[in-house]
Amino acid sequence: GDDVIGLRAEAVGALARVDRERVTEFVGELLRPAHRIAAALHHGDRDTGLEHHAQLWSARLVTLAGPAERERQRQHRIGADLDGGAAGDAGTRGAAADDQRVAELAAQIDADYGDSDVLLVGVLKGAVMIMADLSRALAGQYPMDWMAVSSYGSGTKSSGVVRILKDLSVDISGKDVLIVEDIVDTGLTLSYLVQNLQSREPASLEIMTMFRKPEALTSDVSVKYVGFDIPNEFVVGYGLDYAGRYRNLRDVGTLAKHVYS
Repeated sequence: GDDVIGLRAEAVGALARVDRERVTEFVGELLRPAHRIAAALHHGDRDTGLEHHAQLWSARLVTLAGPAERERQRQHRIGADLDGGAAGDAGTRGAAADDQRVAELAAQIDADYGDSDVLLVGVLKGAVMIMADLSRALAGQYPMDWMAVSSYGSGTKSSGVVRILKDLSVDISGKDVLIVEDIVDTGLTLSYLVQNLQSREPASLEIMTMFRKPEALTSDVSVKYVGFDIPNEFVVGYGLDYAGRYRNLRDVGTLAKHVYS
């Protein structure tokens, strides 16, 4: 009836806004609730049947909003906060470059450690993304643990005052340890962390970071594995944040000064 026709028209309008490549795959599943609505109306179950299946239809329309559309919407929302507009346009490094570099680093780490039992120590919260990608790229079995160390607060410069918010849950004495960082900025926090872990007498202690700012370094820290050296700008995305925001961006972009000035 008219109710079914109206719902179909509304669905077609929604389909026009989603990824076209996924429409063909899901159109049969999408229209299936229309037949159920018609059957419900035919049997007089107008209220319960129509409401239930209309809700089901609406949920499937949401499912059809694919990754490309969701990424476009996200970039539109945060584009003004990044220099140059959307994250994809302003990205210092894109997701594809990150993936390739992580694979290269993982191969190098596997070659260096061989069959050694290496503990990956991720530094929260920024290292979550690189830890997940690196651990999956590694060929061997690498247990992991986490520390939370803070020196930023809500600012864009390291304060130099370091606090351990979460310590390791395992004893690292006699173990090979690889610290996994999202970024090395001034190196103040990392220098403190290295001294702290060295006092626990690991067999070896090395550092891997996805990003490093050579111009910003003020501490003498030796980083064995470096993904990318980047300019001394405040960057966000791929785990890097400003006041807890922007970590989930796929690309890495420079934060516009109006956000924090």
